[in-house]
Formats: sequence, C-alpha cells, structure tokens
Amino acid sequence: MLGVIASQRGWLSREALARQIRPDVPVPRAKSYLRGLLHRLRAQLPDLASLEIEADRIRWTGYCDVRAFHQAIDSTQWQSAIEHHCDNLVHNTGPCGIPALDDWYFDERLRVQQRLGTALRAEILRLRSPLVDSSRLMQQLVRDEWLDDTTMRFLLSQAETASERHLATATYARYMQALSLESTQQASPDLHAAYARMLSLPGVSQPLSSPWTTESPQPPAPPLASSAEKSTSQATPTPRDPPQPLRLLGREREMQVVESLLATPGIRLVNIHGFGGVGKSRLARQLYHAIAPAPHAEIIWMSLQDKDVAAEGLLPVLRQHLGQPASETDTGDDWIQHRLADGSKLLFLDGLDVTPATQHALHKLLAVSRDLRLVATSRTVLGLAEEHRVTLRGLEHGGADSPATRLFMEQAARFGADTASMDQATVGRITAHLEGIPLAIELAASWTMLLTVQDIQAQLEKNASLLDSGLSANSERTMVSIVRGIWATLTQPERAAMTGLVVQSGSLDFGTALILADTQPKVLLSLANYALLQRDEGGTLRIPLLLRQLIIAIADPEALRAARSRHARYYLERLASIPGVKLGQMPRDRLSAIRAMFDDVVIAWRWALESGAIELLPAATENMLGFLFAESRFELARDLAASTVERLPVQHPLYPVYCSFQALGAFRLGRMEEAATATQKGLQSDPRGGALALLSLAASRLDRFYGRHDSALAHAEAALAAAQDGDGFIRLRVREDYAICHLTFGNVENATRELLLNLAAARDLAAPFVEGRALSLLGSAADAQNAHQEALNYYDRALAVFHKLEDGYQIAYCHRIASYAHANLGNTDQQLREAQLALQGFRNGGHVHELSESLYALAMAQHRAGELQAAFANCKEALGTALKFHRVPSALRCIWALGMMLLPTHRDTAMVAMRFAFNHPALRQIDKAYILRHLGQMNVTLDEVAPGSAHMPPLDLSGAIQILLTADVRTDWSTLLPQAS
Repeated sequence: MLGVIASQRGWLSREALARQIRPDVPVPRAKSYLRGLLHRLRAQLPDLASLEIEADRIRWTGYCDVRAFHQAIDSTQWQSAIEHHCDNLVHNTGPCGIPALDDWYFDERLRVQQRLGTALRAEILRLRSPLVDSSRLMQQLVRDEWLDDTTMRFLLSQAETASERHLATATYARYMQALSLESTQQASPDLHAAYARMLSLPGVSQPLSSPWTTESPQPPAPPLASSAEKSTSQATPTPRDPPQPLRLLGREREMQVVESLLATPGIRLVNIHGFGGVGKSRLARQLYHAIAPAPHAEIIWMSLQDKDVAAEGLLPVLRQHLGQPASETDTGDDWIQHRLADGSKLLFLDGLDVTPATQHALHKLLAVSRDLRLVATSRTVLGLAEEHRVTLRGLEHGGADSPATRLFMEQAARFGADTASMDQATVGRITAHLEGIPLAIELAASWTMLLTVQDIQAQLEKNASLLDSGLSANSERTMVSIVRGIWATLTQPERAAMTGLVVQSGSLDFGTALILADTQPKVLLSLANYALLQRDEGGTLRIPLLLRQLIIAIADPEALRAARSRHARYYLERLASIPGVKLGQMPRDRLSAIRAMFDDVVIAWRWALESGAIELLPAATENMLGFLFAESRFELARDLAASTVERLPVQHPLYPVYCSFQALGAFRLGRMEEAATATQKGLQSDPRGGALALLSLAASRLDRFYGRHDSALAHAEAALAAAQDGDGFIRLRVREDYAICHLTFGNVENATRELLLNLAAARDLAAPFVEGRALSLLGSAADAQNAHQEALNYYDRALAVFHKLEDGYQIAYCHRIASYAHANLGNTDQQLREAQLALQGFRNGGHVHELSESLYALAMAQHRAGELQAAFANCKEALGTALKFHRVPSALRCIWALGMMLLPTHRDTAMVAMRFAFNHPALRQIDKAYILRHLGQMNVTLDEVAPGSAHMPPLDLSGAIQILLTADVRTDWSTLLPQAS
C-alpha cells in the first residue's frame, strides 16, 4: 500500500485509495480496512516522516523511484529513466495477498515495462552514431521487451557497430526459430527486407551464438543420447521437453503473475504451490511452452514425479537428467556449475518434494550462476529466502460458464458423454462441491459414461470414494491417492490437528482452529504450508469440502471420535453463551453471531444426539430454537426436533418442548398428520408451563385448520392459562392465536383488544415477527368491521416488517388478505394483483398447504374482473387442494364460491351448493358474516340459504366435493345434485 501511495503525484483521496485496495466491498468497509492498514503502518514504522495523513487525503513527500522514473520519461530524460528502472520498486515487490494491490502492481509493472521500451528506443536514437556502441541498450531492449516484428525492425535498422549488428543478427535468428514453432504467426516481408539490407552491409556475418549466452559462443547441443551412447559420448544433450500442455482454463491471472515474477529483476525462484491435483504442473507446462521458443534464455524442463529425489538427492538426479556421462567419477558439482553457469537459464523442477537436503541443493543451484532462475511446482512451501510463492486454488466455479464447469463438460465429452443434454446447473453444483480442483473434476467427469450428472452429484455428497475409481489422464493419480500420500508425510501432531479441523463445516478463525485442533500455532502454519489449511478472502481459515471428506475417510476412528466430541462441546457451549435470542425476538448482532457458526452448531447437535451427550442440549435449547424460528428455518426445526424426540426419554424435561416444536414446525410445513401425532405425544408426557402452552397452541391451530372451532378456542384458552408471565414471547404467540379464534367466531372487538395488547408488548420485547403478525391480523379485524382503508394501512405496515425479516410466507399472507380489502373497496385491479402475488409467494416458498386459500382468493378476484372461466377453474383447483389437506373451512368457502358463480345461469342447483356450505358447522362465523353482508348484492335472501337442516339435500362434505370437482361452469347441475325440497 505504501508503494501505491508513494507512486502517486500529490495528494491521494482516502476514499479513492480505499476503493483501489478493496473494490470488492462497500465503500464504508473499504475505508475501515484502509484505517486498519494505516494504523499498522504507523505502528510498525513510527518514524516514517514522509507519509502525510489527513482526514480525507494522503500523500508521500519523500523520494520514490517509480515516480522518478515516470517523471524522467515525461521530461524526455531517457538515460535517467533507464537508470531508475534498474532497481525499480514495482519489480522487486512480490505478491502481498491482497488481490487489488497485486493487480495494481501487475498493471504498474506492465506500464513501467512499456515506458522503459520507449526510453530505450529514444536513447538508442539519441546516441545514434557509428562511433557510439549501443549494444548494451539494445541487449536490454531485447531482454525486457517481448519481441515482435516492430522491435526486430528497429534493431535491424539501428545496428551500426559490429557488436550491434552481431546482436541484431543473432536475435533475428532466434526470433525466426520461435516463429517456426508458432503456426499461426509469420514474419512480415518488411522484416525480411530489413534483415537482407543489414546483411548487405560490410562486416556482417551469420551469428554463432545467442546474445543470451556468454561472449564465447557454444556449438548447438546434439539430440538427447540413448543410454548406450551416454557411456561414451562427451556431448551435452538437450533435456526432454515436458508433455504437451492440456488446454488451460481459468488460469490466465496466475499465468500473468508467474510471467511477471520471472520478468522482474532479482527474482530467481518461483514456487507454484498448492494441493495435489489443483493444476500446478498444467500451469507450469503451459508456461514452459509459452516461453520456450522465445530467445530469452535456455529453458530446461525436469519432471520429478517419477524420481525418488529424497533417496538419490536432487543434484544427482539433475546431473543424470542433463546428461552427465556415467564414466565421470567426480561429485558432479563442477560439471553442474559448468553446465548451468553458462548464460541465462530457466530451470523447471516439476513435482518437487521439499526436504532439508532438497533445500540445500536449491541453495547450491542458485549459487551456481546469478543468471540461473528456477520455477518449481510443489505441494508445500520451499522454505527458502529466495522463494516467491504463487499459490493455486481450485478453478472459479460460479455459474454455468465458469472455467470449472467448462472443464467438466470438455472432459465429459472426451469420455463420450452427451454434454448437450446435461443440466449445467447440476454440473455447477458438482464443480462447486469439488472446489474447482481440476483433477477431481476430471475424475468425476469420467463417470458420465455410466451415471447422470444428478447421480454423480448425489454420490459425491454421500462421500468422495467415487473419485478413487474415476479415470484420469494418468490412471494412477486419484484424489484419494494424493491425500494418502500427503497424509503419510505428516507428523503425528500434524495428523491429530488435521483430524480436529476436518470436522468443522465452514470457515473458522485462528482461535477456534487452535481449540478444535488442540494444538500449537506452529502446527497450523505447517498445515498451511501443505495447502491443507487455507485462508479465504475474508481472512478466516478453511479446509476445502472435498479435502475434509477424503481425510475423514482415512483418519484414525478414535481420533475422529474425540475430535467430533470436542467440536460438539465447543459449539453447543458457545451457542448457550450467547444471551437472549428469544423466540421471535431478533437482536441482529446475536443472530449474526449464531448465523456465522450455525452449520457447525447443527453438526454438533446431531453428534450430541448420536453419541448420547444429551447433557449438552438443555443450555443451548432456547437459542437453538429461537434462531431456527427467527430465521424461518421450519424444515430444519422440525427435523432437529423430531430427531431429538426420538432419542430423548419421555420423562426428560425437554421431551414435551421438542414435541411442541416438531408439531409447530410440521404445521407450518403443511404436514398436519405429523403435527397431530407430535402434539398428542407431547400432551401425553405430562407437560408443564411453556411446553404445555406450545402444545396447546399446536392443538388449537390443528383444530382451526380442520374446522373444529369450539375445540380450537378451548385449546387456545388452555394455552393462555399455561403461559406464565415469564414466558413473554410464548404468551404473545398464544394470545395471537386466541385472538384468531375470536375472529373466527366473529368476536371482532375481543380479537382487536388482544391484538393491540400484543402489538404493544411485541415492541417492548423487540419481537418484530410478533409485531408484524399483530399488524396483519388487526388489518383483518378492521376489514371485518368495514374499515377497509384502515385494514390496508395495517397490511402495508405489516409488509414493511416482514420484508425486513425476509419472511416470504408472511409476505404472501399479507398480500392475500390485502386482496380481500381491495375487493371490499371495489379496487378490482389491485385485488387481482395482490391475489396473484400471494399465490406466487406461497408457490415459490413451497407452502402447498396454503395454495387452496390463495387459489380461492385469485378466483374471487378473477370473478370480479369478469374472467369467469378462469375463476371457475381456479376455484375447482382450490377445492381439490383443500380436500387433499383436509382443510374443511377452505373447502366450504370454495363450495360457496362455486355456487355463487353458477347462480346467474343455474340458480336452483347453485342454491343447493350455497345452502350446503352456509349451514355446515365448520364454516367460520366470520365467513358467514361476510356472506350475509353480500346476500342482497347476489339477489339472494337469508331464507333461501338458511332453511334449516331439515331442508338440506342428502350430501356429506366428500360427496359435495366429488360432484363439484367433476362439474363445469356450463354443466347442468340438476343432473348432478338432488333438488332441495
């Protein structure tokens, strides 16, 4: 960061600098991050007088070579610019780990490099004279700038002295050799003409050596000798090329970083580091083939994958690879010095395992020649001061067009799969599960010969053993074999620490890692050196999911069991220590703290149940259930509650509590039979206090759902009596259902009084969910009293609460009841819109038990809008859905509505259906009141719909529903329904 500041002229805005450093986060967070960096900078360099920091700007008043370089270029002081570039700051700064800063340095290096080429050309032209030799400047131009036709023509046209012409001729020969290997590029006719003109000048001869070798030219090396020839030949063979590279996907940035490092003076050792199978060798191959044809240096490739370097030693293996004759009896160090010290060389060491002996050998290689540079690929860090590390992670795997997804599709096509029919979203989930690791993707893709991508995803989620038998380009390499190989090299403390960490689900901070691993900091650093423990962009630590699966499969069972026990105790005690996340109360800071660790809390909870560590559950119960319901995670709440009920003895104090939460969660999900069973089990376990209140609440809701209104009110009263004053939120929820029961019976005043009490209490307790529910139900009460605009105001306030909570269920509910208020106001368009939003919301959320009510609301809106066919069809569908869930009150409303729709054309038969619904005991009183208010509008009298049970047709509910479901708006109901007497 100091380099970025120092490179700028004048003042730099703090906000601009914050945006430049952290463009991935909002500006306030970026500015906070910058403040932290500046604080650390001041703490580490207290005497840094050249850095001036003000409230909104920063500047550097001291010397900066980058700035001096650009100023020299701007003032056409070419020689000064060239001198400043020799030790340029941006070329001596390695990766810092902050992506935006690394990108800035990369871009600045390119800019400096381009401007240096301008300075070199200008200085060569300024010194142009047969008496002044510019070969040193020309050689720097050749070394620091990528050769193309333009650069070559410049060299050929400006070469006047003998050394300049020799350099230009040799560079031309190397350039033409490089082009011969590139089938898509050819030299221009102008370049050939420029070369011919220079050859025609006196004193010019064909080159004998490259300008990148020493002044004494060396003859070209013969082809690699056979083993038989090596015993007698004294020639130095050319090393074998690496395997041809596979197509490189998604590694463009890493490629640029490595190339930039190699182009930076002073950097002599680059380690491409990462976990096995992540693509280190593939990147190195691509890099080798990209630069090998260029005339920059002699490029040597050495694969160590199949060599026992630990046993034989790196230098002996290197001597053998470079072709030292077997007859020589010396140690070979002099031969290596002679072989590698001659000119600029770049040595690739692919698959380097690091040992103290290897480190010593690397030191010796770097001491051989100041022009020797090394590129290594290794699963661990090299531990050398000269090392510049480029750590590879998995390929980007977000989206159908991500590099990881494209790699899977290409590999699947290679195995003969029909990629056109593959679901790319599923492929994306597979590559995300595999963390974008190329080898794992290749192994998974090979299974497309037998399995669908959906089957592959399902198998991988169970365990990673599928990858152990997949097919790769190298059939001996699997992810399992790689992990086993790394595991074998770890020390016992490292294995124990890794076992403690793999039971963690998500990211974790350093302190948590030390606790779970039960180890010292240096052991975690060692695991990071193996790329087993990684730091993510947010600064926390993580272990890739695939790696966790593979290590869990091979770890010691006893150590794994101890790790899971330690993990469960840590997270459940940590959950219990967070104060006061009550049901329906949502302190944002506390909920955020739980949300960040909740996946691990669930793992800990299940482990405590499976291992019998039930003593960990009571203290964490309130926060656990409070969080689940505050986040509307009803499926998980039901699942965990059901699992807990299965394992708890009936006499345990928590048994009725979890029965009640299983019942309420199942009810919210529309699983009424499960809700009824859980309620019954809980009530039979002699519950007390809050547990009894919640179970009575569940019973009240079930009764109301099935149309047993008297029983629903009785259970609501029992719940209210059981909820003690200390159970604040439970009392609120019970009072809410008590008010709903009063609304059902048409006791609007009583309901309004209870809901207003709830509204005030919810605000006092900071329980926004209850506040939103009270507002929405107060709207229903106002609508029942013909205060329809007041009802809409309540609904708008409730929607604002639920949008903030992101509760899709309650949002859809508010839209549905708002449609009724708009109907009463005659706002047909708004009624239709609200009904459509409600239906869409419940469908998107998977709340199928709410579809009958929502289809009914839409049918009523369509009927008012004159869309009779659509209204009749949706009302029939609503009736069928109500029948499926045994939702009797909803079914009766649909029967009434269907009769109403038939009234204009089939009055007699329509009246039969309407009488049936109106006189059924499960029809809510509030619905009867609504019907009575609108009888006059339908030209129907009360006597016609309420003649008494003696005049009812001989139909029960199921019979009426069956007839209505087979009817059509154009059907003559006289043939289907018996006539009333």
